[in-house]
Amino acid sequence: MNLTVCFKTVHVEQFKEELTREVLGMTHEVGHLHRERQTIQNQIADLFTFYTKQKQAGEAVSVLSRFCLKSALNNNSSVACTVAHPC
Repeated sequence: MNLTVCFKTVHVEQFKEELTREVLGMTHEVGHLHRERQTIQNQIADLFTFYTKQKQAGEAVSVLSRFCLKSALNNNSSVACTVAHPC
């Protein structure tokens, strides 16, 4: 009976060691995935910021181009346009 208890204890200790290794490995992997997720979220935020700035710049150029066209039609000259915005 004593030998059986000792044998079971050895198996339980081996199982605990293997389980500990598995849990540590999974914890490491979860940490890695968390950092990767944060990196991707930051990249997405940077892309949205870039897109917004480009869109705003495009709208500003569009407004300026309409202003230049209107000025050119009113003055029959595009000199002011080429100085302010080289169309």
